[in-house]
Formats: sequence, structure tokens, C-alpha cells
Amino acid sequence: MRARKRSSLKSHAAAVGTVLLVWAFNGAMIADLDFPPFMVTLDMLSMAQNPAMVASNHTVVFQLSFDYDRLLALAGGWFLGTANPVLTMVVLALLTGFVLRIKP
Repeated sequence: MRARKRSSLKSHAAAVGTVLLVWAFNGAMIADLDFPPFMVTLDMLSMAQNPAMVASNHTVVFQLSFDYDRLLALAGGWFLGTANPVLTMVVLALLTGFVLRIKP
């Protein structure tokens, strides 16, 4: 059990390190070389997606979590006759308006 936890910590540290490197690379491309952020994002997507597919042997992860049914209900369900994504957008719009109103 202890060895598995160390392995997990190493993999998490490697993931965080990789994200920081990609973040720094994207930031340098945008800030120093004046590339459009949208294009840098799309380029990084294509550069990262291909090695990820090769490393995973073209296996697609389709079950996102152990609570897949609840996630599916949240994304495609209904509450009081209104689709859940619509309710989510209304809540986010109200929250954004509140934050923007109280922020000086």
C-alpha cells in the first residue's frame, strides 16, 4: 500500500510539472512572440493529442468517474421542466453578475 502511494505522488508531481512546462511554453509564445492565444491553444492541443493517443494505444476513456450516472443526469437531465445545462448557465450568469457588481 505504501509503495502505491509513493507511485501516485510521483505521477501527480510529474503531471503538475508537465502542466507547468506547457503553461510556460504557451505563455512565452503569446507574450514574447505575440502569437494569437487562440492559435497557440489549438497548436498545443494538436501537439499534445497525438502523443497521448499513441501512449494510450488509441484507447478512449469514456467513463469519466465512478459516478457516471449522476454526471450524465446533471448534463442531460431535467429539473422543473427545464434542462439542467440551461439552469447551470442561468446560475453561472447570476453568479458572474454578482461578482462583477461587488468587485471594485
